[in-house]
Amino acid sequence: MRAARRIPLPAAALALVLATLASGCGNDGADRGYVVPETLCGVTVAPELLEPLLPPGEEITVSTHTPAGSITACEVSVDGKEAFSVRREWWEEGWSARRFAESQAYVDPEKESGGGGLVWSGRGAVAAVECRDPDFAGQALFVVAKMEADGRSDAPAVRGFTEAYGEAYAGSDACSGP
Repeated sequence: MRAARRIPLPAAALALVLATLASGCGNDGADRGYVVPETLCGVTVAPELLEPLLPPGEEITVSTHTPAGSITACEVSVDGKEAFSVRREWWEEGWSARRFAESQAYVDPEKESGGGGLVWSGRGAVAAVECRDPDFAGQALFVVAKMEADGRSDAPAVRGFTEAYGEAYAGSDACSGP
């Protein structure tokens, strides 16, 4: 019977393994020099829901604009590059989240909630939100969340953020119209 021989691990390979373990294996939160916002377009959402959707970097900027009366958009940029966006968009009643995602929001849904009110993929989601606003009578509200940073994908995080954002907006004063 032959004795097992130990093969020495080169120092470079050992250093690489140790560096990988020390880095947290993909936990890029340590590479953030910015604070994740708690509010987007006036809607409060727990920062831990937004954090996995954002890339590492030093500086974060959030801009809000209304490209049309029926759309409110928030764009989140990290180090000057668009990283994430969330929009609230009023549209004609009768549309499902899937139909809106595919034809208006440019989100390619891979999964759908049981009731069809939420569709998502690794890079984006659309949720139908129960909301009454007298300025948009006869219309339905959709929330669209999209990861804009290249190479990032996280379906559970996109879904979780979009659900929470939609629920927070639905519970706000903006949705308590007659």
